[in-house]
Parts: sequence; C-alpha cells; structure tokens
Amino acid sequence: METLFENPEDILIERIATCLPGVILEGIVKLPESSNVDSFSVKLMEKAWWCYDFIIKMTDGKPLKKENFLNGYTKAWALFYLEAAKTLSNQTLTAISDKRLPPILWTYHFPEYPSLAPYFKDNNVGAIVKRCAPWMGNGKYFLIGDGAIMKKILIWLEKGETVIGMLDYAYRSTHNSFLNFLGIPSRTPMGLFEIATRFSLDVGLLFPLPATRQLEIIKYKSSQFCSVLDLANLVVNDLSRIIMEEPQKWLLWPNINHRWESDILKYK
Repeated sequence: METLFENPEDILIERIATCLPGVILEGIVKLPESSNVDSFSVKLMEKAWWCYDFIIKMTDGKPLKKENFLNGYTKAWALFYLEAAKTLSNQTLTAISDKRLPPILWTYHFPEYPSLAPYFKDNNVGAIVKRCAPWMGNGKYFLIGDGAIMKKILIWLEKGETVIGMLDYAYRSTHNSFLNFLGIPSRTPMGLFEIATRFSLDVGLLFPLPATRQLEIIKYKSSQFCSVLDLANLVVNDLSRIIMEEPQKWLLWPNINHRWESDILKYK
C-alpha cells in the first residue's frame, strides 16, 4: 500500500481516511497504537487471508473473494482505531440490550470492542487483559501474568460483579484446552469456564449485531451441562458461527494459526 507520508501517525490517518471517507479522525494520533501501522501492512493482510482461506478449505465453507475479504478486513482495523480514539475522548456510545449481565461474560476482538470500556467501568465489569492502554480508562482490569489473578477474580465474583474475557485468543501461559474453533482444534482459555461450572454461574457470549451499535448476549446456564468441556464447546461453536457470518470483521485472523497444535498448519 503506497503512501505519500513518512510519519507513522500520518500514514495511519491516511489509511483510515481511505477506508472510512468522511469520518472525523481527531484523536487518532493520541493513541499509543498510532505509531504502529502494522495492522495495514501487506504482510499482515496476506497472513490474514492465508488463515481465512486455509480454514475455508479445511471446512468446505463458502469463501469470500480475496479482494472483498481484504477490503473488509482493512476497514475493520480502521474502525478499531476510530473507536479507540473516540473512547479516549469520551465520544463513544455502545448499547447492550440486556441489562442483566451474567457473572461471566465472553466476547471477542470485533472492530468496535474498544467502545465497551466505558460501559464496563460504569457497570462494574472486570476485564481480563494482557496489558492496559490509555483508551481503556481506569476501569477494573485483571492482568494476565498476575500470579494472584484467579484469587482476585473470585473475590470480584463473590461481590456479585461480572468478569469478561476474550474467547478468541489463548496465551500459552494460561490454562487452556484444544477445542474446535472455526473448524480446527485450537487452544482455548478454560479458566472462566471452570469457575462457572464449579460455582454454577451463568455464562454469556457478548457480540455485536450487524450494521448497528447494539450488542447482544447469548446466555448459558452452566448447571445444565454435564462437564466443563460441554459448556465450553457450545460457547466456542456459537462464537465460531458469529465470526463466520462476517469473517472480514474479525481482527485476529493473522493470529489464529498460533493456537493450532500441528506444525503442518504453520504459516510459511
């Protein structure tokens, strides 16, 4: 992707403006991510397409054309940066239709997910994250790598509050199992599923409705499942279905192969 600029922030704004003509881009350069334009690099785009195409071929799915996928994927990252900038300047508004949040929530990396930060803060939702960024605000966060993270999560839940985690990525340092995600066995975080089953806590899957600012929650009663794996498999299957309804909007396509077990499936 050619550009007339040299400064990373200028390149980022140029590319976002190309994807989202007419939007107000004020605040983008205030993001820590604004100095990194890897999200729009040819290498990353090709990796995203390779992973998507590989899964489509493995599952006999109906593929998007490469051009349509890459255009949509680029726009998805542009939306992410725009939402992060709006969140940083308190301009965002996201509506969750169901006000009764379950104790344990899962979600995933969709373009508008930065807009969740203010809502979580206002509704005492503690989020499990690897690191904090300024646009995330000063809400409640549980840091992956904290040796006391499980104890802190349990204390939070005992207060009657909600904990949310990302179901579409798994760090090797955390407890995970290989579940069928997007048609391929993939490392999947299991800690919150085990807490839910152990204490009979309801679980929810938070996802955006297409073409709206509305978010919906699919709810699951953990007490109705025979095992942790039964519960986890159903939630992961629902997430896979949601992602594949608009695959170009899932931000983590270039990372999915890192969750696969076989070296045969490594990206070359």
